[in-house]
Amino acid sequence: MPIHPPAHDPQDFALRLKEAMTDVGQNTGHGAGTILAKRHKASTVTANAWLNGTHMPSPDRVRAMAVDYSVRFEWLYFGQQPKRENPQHSDDGAPVPPLALTPRELALVRSYRSANEAMQDLVDKALEPAAKNRATRKK
Repeated sequence: MPIHPPAHDPQDFALRLKEAMTDVGQNTGHGAGTILAKRHKASTVTANAWLNGTHMPSPDRVRAMAVDYSVRFEWLYFGQQPKRENPQHSDDGAPVPPLALTPRELALVRSYRSANEAMQDLVDKALEPAAKNRATRKK
């Protein structure tokens, strides 16, 4: 595992965490600490401390958050650019923002990621016809 410089100020981390949450359409206001706490198996007080910039989560928790929010660990924990690996760009070169997922869609993505390979293959096969139909309609 590479050695990283010390993490920046917890307040800087909180700003990046809220930015990552906002990018995927997640609330960062009232109730955000409760959702974050449940997802990352922490107390609501602790999750609110992360969001308020008074404490830093462990690197392992930040790695899990980075996966959840599709950002690089180094960006979320240390503030090192770029925010994402291989950011997508539109035809005119402008960055394309990440998809904003509904809570239901986000739960489905998380379930898919945590499923074993056989289950993921089953889901892929079930969705493949729908993806082909969409691609055909766009032509």
